[in-house]
Amino acid sequence: MQPVKIAFVVLALTTVALSSAQLVGRVRIGYGVSGNFTLADTSTGRLEGPEIGLDIPITLGMTPMKVYASPSILLGGRMSNGSDTDGEVYRLLLTTRASAPGVGFYTFAGAGISFSKARGGQFSSSTDYETVFGAGMPAAAFMIPNASFEVAWHSSPKGQLRGLTLGIAGSF
Repeated sequence: MQPVKIAFVVLALTTVALSSAQLVGRVRIGYGVSGNFTLADTSTGRLEGPEIGLDIPITLGMTPMKVYASPSILLGGRMSNGSDTDGEVYRLLLTTRASAPGVGFYTFAGAGISFSKARGGQFSSSTDYETVFGAGMPAAAFMIPNASFEVAWHSSPKGQLRGLTLGIAGSF
């Protein structure tokens, strides 16, 4: 089993174990677009599609900085048929958030490992490090309680691992 898949299994089991501790986590749903990268036929492609993720708190108590395990998956090519690029990007990051007092606006940053996997052999699978930087704002003005709009930039040496995600995050 590949290291990234093992990490996702461990994280899933950790999530189940921590759920009984009544910790506040977040679910993220959005649309992601990767950077351009070279396909197996030497043309250029990019992954686009829904991105689903979690932010699971891994620091307990009154720590000055909260750290989250933030796994996600970008489902490239799932929303269209035809000549688009098909594949997934799996991310396992540690992230933290900081907010401005009284305004609700926040920024977040993180680092970790990402893995891309082609469907149909369109490109070579790849694993590399990644950093993420983003910002969010409460969605309460749009009558969506406990949710925020977010934008995130994923940076990596590999084109299929870097890109932009626009989405909404909700606390549980």
